[in-house]
Amino acid sequence: AERILEVAKANPMHYALVRLLRHTSLRAGEILSIRWDRLDLEGGYTVLVGRGGQMRSVYFGQEVAEALKSYREILGDSPPERVFPFTYNSLYNLLRRLAKKAGVEGPFSPRAWRRL
Repeated sequence: AERILEVAKANPMHYALVRLLRHTSLRAGEILSIRWDRLDLEGGYTVLVGRGGQMRSVYFGQEVAEALKSYREILGDSPPERVFPFTYNSLYNLLRRLAKKAGVEGPFSPRAWRRL
């Protein structure tokens, strides 16, 4: 996972995504549902809709918050509503590409990060 983080550093959005996955092990749908207006970067948490439609808070560390801040800064004054504007397929494809660039084999769906 460290090699994937190194590869992801080239793109602030990818780096923030990988940091968040590594720290929280969120499901793909949860990652894709995160919105800027529900992120508290100072408090280190986000509120999201999880399985079954239940709202819950997900906490993350300072490294994740810093990565998200860096990504947010490059978006300017009009960021998209969602933090990671991907489809399921594009999210999976991105994770596979990052793993391949890093020379890491294995399943790299968001769910697989729970076991890294």
